[in-house]
Amino acid sequence: LEGHHERAIEGERGEEPTGFGQAATALRNETYEVDSILLASLGDVPADVDLVIVAGPTRPLSIPEHEALARHLERGGALMVMVDPRAKTDLAEDLRSWGVVLGEDVVFDAKLALFGQATTPFSGRYENHPITEKLRDTVIFHMARSVQVAEEAEGTLRELVFTGEEAWAETDLEGWTATGKAKYEVGDLLGPVPLMVAGTLALGQGSESDSEPISARLVVFGDSDFASNELIASYQNRDLFVNAVNWAVDDTDQISMRPPVSRASRFQMTGEQFTRIQTLSLFVLPEAIAIAGVVAWWVRRKRPGT
Repeated sequence: LEGHHERAIEGERGEEPTGFGQAATALRNETYEVDSILLASLGDVPADVDLVIVAGPTRPLSIPEHEALARHLERGGALMVMVDPRAKTDLAEDLRSWGVVLGEDVVFDAKLALFGQATTPFSGRYENHPITEKLRDTVIFHMARSVQVAEEAEGTLRELVFTGEEAWAETDLEGWTATGKAKYEVGDLLGPVPLMVAGTLALGQGSESDSEPISARLVVFGDSDFASNELIASYQNRDLFVNAVNWAVDDTDQISMRPPVSRASRFQMTGEQFTRIQTLSLFVLPEAIAIAGVVAWWVRRKRPGT
């Protein structure tokens, strides 16, 4: 989905560290067709779309867009939603109606985090599920929020990915912003904190001859950074993201642990820097080596007995 400042999959924004260009490539490598969709201009999700991914929106959706996503699920389509903390989106009400609760919080883990950065936690454990059963390593998140299954939820929704036991979901975001400090207090969600929910929903009805409700698949993450260009190649981030897509489109045979992808290292330089390196490598260094050789020969020649 695009149009609400989601993570871009193409163009300059798609190649930025915060973009989803590599995530789109990872899906295309699994033989999926991936494209952007401006739902407001279409009025409905096209019938040939199996999965809609809403990755990191920061602006509200229009009422017709909310209704279009609901119809997509009622037809048996799949939906993946990735909502970061404090995102100014209005998807929380939709998710709540489907049985998923987005926490108004930020996850902290001072122990199981990247170099002690408490807001960049690692996953602590996984629930047994087709998406996670083959994961053997950790996943790293950045600025995540809690995601829970509502008590009144129907269907097979389950919390799948958790932080470490010493983590908590900080709810006093204003105090943390003002002081830069956070600590667990009564009212915060104590770890292990769930970061992902997935499952099937029973929505709508089939044809008149089929009274069985239509089953739709829903995946919800409390973070979208983990699948960004900056982090998707780290640990098992790519496997978690792609496995979630495999499961959402009922393509479980594709779920696996993929070999790491080597990436070319790049160094950007200005024209002036390039000229300096060229001058040093072609003229200064070779002449310096030649002069050093002449000096060494001259010193040895002047020694007594030579």
